[in-house]
Order: sequence, then structure tokens, then C-alpha cells
Amino acid sequence: MKIVLISARHSSTIACEHYIYKALINMGHEVVADLCFRSQYNTINDNIPSDADLLIAWKGSSLDPQVIKRLKYPTALWYPDFWIMKHTQVDIMSIAHAFDFVYTPIKDDATFYRSLGLNGKYLAPGVDINTFKRLPNIDKECDIFMCGALYPERRNALEKLKAAGLDVVSGQDMDHKETNVAHNKAKIIFNQGVIPNKGAQLRVYEAMASGTMLLQHENEELAEVFEDNKHLVYFNNSNLVEKAIYYIREFDKCEEIAHNGMKEVQNNHTWEKRLQLITAVAMIWCKR
Repeated sequence: MKIVLISARHSSTIACEHYIYKALINMGHEVVADLCFRSQYNTINDNIPSDADLLIAWKGSSLDPQVIKRLKYPTALWYPDFWIMKHTQVDIMSIAHAFDFVYTPIKDDATFYRSLGLNGKYLAPGVDINTFKRLPNIDKECDIFMCGALYPERRNALEKLKAAGLDVVSGQDMDHKETNVAHNKAKIIFNQGVIPNKGAQLRVYEAMASGTMLLQHENEELAEVFEDNKHLVYFNNSNLVEKAIYYIREFDKCEEIAHNGMKEVQNNHTWEKRLQLITAVAMIWCKR
């Protein structure tokens, strides 16, 4: 397929859109236009080709909806942020109505978007398994690692783990290779989303692909895909410390779960797998 990709990858060296571009090429698609809605803010709408098979916009904040509507080929808005975020609300209300499909990583948001008259669809993010992977000959240097901003709920959870005598490390603003190394140096990776029990975060897949066990806040959407105590371990506020200590002590079980989770992500949750769904839906749309 001839694909137009709109993202912010040219304005950030750590944007996950680099992996989306790479996945499209690996799948044999031709990216006929690779446009950046940030660095090309003033010209992007004039540079969208009229001849292509599919447009995929990752956010696409500066797009003119009238330009998108005039295109004769299918268009997909893949918006990775949750509706509760103000910038998401601004973008969805201003541009989403112009797209044939609107993909989101949280099921409640997909339902809400459909109530707005949008073609809302649930689609989790993926992972690049050549970047996020198990590294050989890496010593485990800490008990728990968390990547991301220290929101109050996350900070409180990490403080509980520290108070229990566990060695806890956190980091943010790391590049992807640094993050993967940090994942590999930990016995357990901790994650708690912005909405603790909903939505699929990018870091879930990146953590599991690294081959370190993920200790994930209970999440009803992830539970449909990843089995507790097989692919990862779910916790809640009452059993967090208990589960962390158990799997640190029973490290063989911890490693078995980590391996299972890594294999599941490698087989079923890559960017290529996600893009296969988007391109398949677009091909059906073209045949209507």
C-alpha cells in the first residue's frame, strides 16, 4: 500500500512513531509522504498527497480537517492519549470528525467517541522487539524499577515498596535503549497507569518485551489479553508489597512469568501486528 504517515517523529528522537515508520517499511508498504505536524506546522496541510491508499495520523494536532475530508482514500487517526487529558479533548473535538477511523488505547474512550458520531475503535500500542528485548550478561542491580513520571499515586506505591526494604529505582526522560537496559537490570518492573485500572499503555509492552517481570496495577482491559501469574502479575493497593516481596524471594517463578510475557508480546503485540489491523480495515473500507 502507498501510505501517508503523519506524526511528530521528525521533532523527537525518542518518539515511538519511528517504530511505526520502520514497521510499515518492514511490512512492504511504501511511505509516500512522511510528514511532521510539529516541525512542518505551517506547510503540512499543503503537502498531503492526493494519491495514496491510506493516511495514518499519530495525533496530527495541526491538521486541517477540511483537507482530510477531501481525500479520496481512507484516513485513520491513531490517538494514543486518553480522553481525560485536556490536549486530547482539544484535538479530538477539532480534527477527529474528519477521519474515517479513530483508534484509541482505552475501550471506554472508543465507546465515547462512537457516541460523538466518530468511528471509534480500540487499538493498543505495540512494541519494537529489536529495541526492547532481553539483554545477555546483565546483572540484576535493583529489586524494582519504574519508568515514567512520579504522579502522586505512583510515588505513594513506590514509597510503600521502599518502606518494606525493597531497592526501588525510578527514571524518566530516558531514551529507549537506556530504558531497556534499566528494565533488564531490575528483577521486577512496576507500572501503574494514569487511569490505574483501564487503558493500554505503551510502557506495558516495552516492559514485558524486555524479559523482566511486570508488576502491573489491576487493569480490566489488559486482563483480557495477559493472564495473571502467567504473563505478568497484577496488584492492587492492598497486596502490592506482599506480591513484590513474594516474587523477589521466589525469583525462579518471577523469571518464568517474565519469559512467558516476553514471548507473548513478541508473538502478538508488535507494531507490525497493530498496523496489520489498521491496513486490513482500510482495505475493507476501499472495497465498499
